[in-house]
Amino acid sequence: MKNKTRLLVETMKRKTKEELIKEQVKFHDRIRKQLNLNIVDCGNCGATIVHKRKVDDVTCPDCLETMEVSVCPDIYYKEMLKGN
Repeated sequence: MKNKTRLLVETMKRKTKEELIKEQVKFHDRIRKQLNLNIVDCGNCGATIVHKRKVDDVTCPDCLETMEVSVCPDIYYKEMLKGN
């Protein structure tokens, strides 16, 4: 019986996918605002790139491709959330 109760409590504590995405968006916003950095996926190979905000081009440290920031999607952003 204890195991079933513990499993139920653990299940109740788990965050939903939407809650986890909200948390990631919050972290990403803090990084952008406080450190003036952005986290994106490489538009060529999908690797993670951290770059200074307000730049036109970035070079991926994995594939060495230089590209416009506009082809590198943000990892988490407010528009991902339902209702935005």
